[in-house]
Amino acid sequence: MKRGCELSEWKKGDAMKASNVMFIDQTLGHVLGRRCLSVTELNDIKQKIAHMAQVIFDIPLDALLSSPEYTDINLSDVRIGVKPDLDKIKAAKALGCGRIKICLDFTGLREIPSLAAAVETALKHGMETSVCIINGLDCYGGDMAIFRKLAEEYNLRSYIVDDAESRLDSLNTYQWLVFWRENSSCMLEYNGHNTKGMATGNVLSAIMAGVQSVGVSIGSVGGYPAFEEVLMAMKHLLAMPVKVPDNLASWCRDVMDYAGYTCSLTKAVIGDHIFAHESGIHVDGIVKNSKLYEPFSPESVGLARKIVIGRHSGRASINLKLKQLNIDANQADVPEILAKVRRLALNQKAPVSDAQLRAVIREVAL
Repeated sequence: MKRGCELSEWKKGDAMKASNVMFIDQTLGHVLGRRCLSVTELNDIKQKIAHMAQVIFDIPLDALLSSPEYTDINLSDVRIGVKPDLDKIKAAKALGCGRIKICLDFTGLREIPSLAAAVETALKHGMETSVCIINGLDCYGGDMAIFRKLAEEYNLRSYIVDDAESRLDSLNTYQWLVFWRENSSCMLEYNGHNTKGMATGNVLSAIMAGVQSVGVSIGSVGGYPAFEEVLMAMKHLLAMPVKVPDNLASWCRDVMDYAGYTCSLTKAVIGDHIFAHESGIHVDGIVKNSKLYEPFSPESVGLARKIVIGRHSGRASINLKLKQLNIDANQADVPEILAKVRRLALNQKAPVSDAQLRAVIREVAL
C-alpha cells in the first residue's frame, strides 16, 4: 500500500480536482430512525441542509415506510438504504426513488450471490445503484477482484467503504481508500464514524485519497463526521474552492434542534462561545493578528467574537470590550477598572457581565 499523503504535498491542482466532492447527509436518516417527523419538519431539515451544500440524503427504507405521509415527499435528492433483499428493493422503487444503496455487512464472499441478485434487481428497475460494504476494510486482493468484477458487470455507480467500527486512523484511512480506488472500477465513497474522535481527519484523508463522496451529519449527529467541520477543513486546510454559507452556525444549530440535540457552546465551528476570549495575552494577540488564535473569522460562519471579562483579563481586554459596548472611558481609569473586575470575577467565581462592567465603570468615574 502507498504511504499517507502529507498536507504539504496537497497542491492547488489536487484541490481543484477534488472540488466536486459530494456530501452524503446522514442527519435526516438518523433522526427518522429515532422519532417521527412531520412532513413540514422533514422538508425544513432537507431545505436547510441543501442550502448549505450540494447533498444527497441517505435514508433507510424502513424510516420512509414508518409514516404514510412520507410517500408525498420529494425523493429526487434521496438515496434509499436497504439490505440485499429483493422485496425491499421493489418497495423502494414503489416509493419512486431513483437511487438505492444496498448495504452488505462484509463477513466473507459467501454473501456475494445475494448481493449480485439484489444489484441486478435494482438495475432492472432503473435505479442508480451503490453498494455499501460495511467493514470493507477486511477486503483483500482476492475479495477486491470479486468486487471489481461486480462493478464492471452491473455498472455500479459507487462502492461505499464504511468504517462502522472506527478502526482506522487518518493515515490508515488514506492507505485503505487508495487501495480500494486502485482496485475497483467505479466511483468510491467513504462513510466514517466518530467513535474515537477522528472522523473529520479521516474524511480529509478520504478526500486526499480520491474519494468522490463522503458521509457527514450536521453537528456529528448520530456519530458521523460533522459536516461543518469537514466543510471548513476542506476550505482552510485543503484549500478547496468550497462555498461556506454566511449563516452556517445558525442553520446547523437549527437542524440540531430539529433532531433533538443541543449544540454545545464550545462545539467546533458552530458553538456560540468558540470565539470567546478572556486572557489578556489572547485578546492582545487577537487585536494585532486574529489568525494567531482564530483559524477563520467568526463572521465567516455567522458568529461574533466575544470578549469575556474575568480574572485573566488584561488592559487589551478592557479596551476592546469598551469599544464593543461603545463606552468612551478615560484611559487613566482603565487600571482601576481592571483591578475591580478581576476581584469581582474572583469573588463570584464567574466572568463579569456587561451590566456589572458598566456599574464598575460608573463607580470608578465618580
